[in-house]
Amino acid sequence: MLDPECLQHLSSLQAAAILCLALHMRHISPWSNTLKKATGYSIHSFYSIMEKIFFLVAKAHVHDKWAITRKYRHVKHHSVALIELPTTLPYTEA
Repeated sequence: MLDPECLQHLSSLQAAAILCLALHMRHISPWSNTLKKATGYSIHSFYSIMEKIFFLVAKAHVHDKWAITRKYRHVKHHSVALIELPTTLPYTEA
């Protein structure tokens, strides 16, 4: 994430936030005890980063960055642009 708001955070926290959001988008339990033990992070450690990333992705969907969307719709990139963005974040009470 090259957004200035995201760059101020540790890359490991960014990675945890992105992983959690990706798992949530695939309807998989977003942050298991195994992930918590492996990373040392609770979801509260990176929730604000995940929120920023979520809103950046949502903004990109609304503005339809056509070249990026077209590229990542391709099977070569596992059609990730076709994955629907959830309407809420996991654990919204965080």
